[in-house]
Amino acid sequence: MDSPKYIIYEFQQFVLMIRETILKLPKVKNCLREVVEQMDYIGIGSLGIILSTGFFMGLVLALQASVEMSHIGAILMVGRPVATSVVLELGPVFVAIMVAARSGSAMAAELASMVITEQIDALKVEGGDPILDLVVPRFVACSIVIPFLTIIGSVAALLGGHVIAIFYLKISPYYYWNSVFDVLTPAFLWGGLIKSFVFAIAIALIGCFSGLSTRMGAKGLGAATTRAVVLSSISILGLDFLMTRILIGRWW
Repeated sequence: MDSPKYIIYEFQQFVLMIRETILKLPKVKNCLREVVEQMDYIGIGSLGIILSTGFFMGLVLALQASVEMSHIGAILMVGRPVATSVVLELGPVFVAIMVAARSGSAMAAELASMVITEQIDALKVEGGDPILDLVVPRFVACSIVIPFLTIIGSVAALLGGHVIAIFYLKISPYYYWNSVFDVLTPAFLWGGLIKSFVFAIAIALIGCFSGLSTRMGAKGLGAATTRAVVLSSISILGLDFLMTRILIGRWW
């Protein structure tokens, strides 16, 4: 188990990495090729799992909502709870956790292997900058791609709810989508996108830091990957609560 002093030290290093990343963002034009490659890996590579996760999430939400709505005789409004849950909470959170599990762990594993094989040291000797060359492209790619993945996942979830409404509840598509669009106000839509953007930043920073701060050896590589997923997931849930509390008082 890590000592409190080591935990404090790692937190300091994490804050310093965040500071360096922000300061070097204006130089991202020097590594656009890496940004595009990361966008392709994170975005296109995660598309299948996001679509399937979103669709099945919509199926489950619509089934659960139909039970509660039938108790109050409002089965035609089943799209309202589905849309609210998907756009504000489950859409951004589920997408972020799926990306953290797939891409965040991959970031940590890739950078950890570079540390273990001393490629990071070689990069520094050659005059390279690990933050600019490795962290910034992943940071920018996540910030751009994950909000779009959230939109795609949310649409897939709403389509899953549509399937339940049509084939299981025997509701007209008009009533389902009318109840969905009743709650899709600009505040709700922006709230979900803001959350996904913040989650994207957390995934990129935690994944990169977990890789760069790994200890030597195969055990360190596994620990870095596990830590990236666990810390990203916890951070996503904590940030979700914090932002929900802030946005409820201001927008909703």
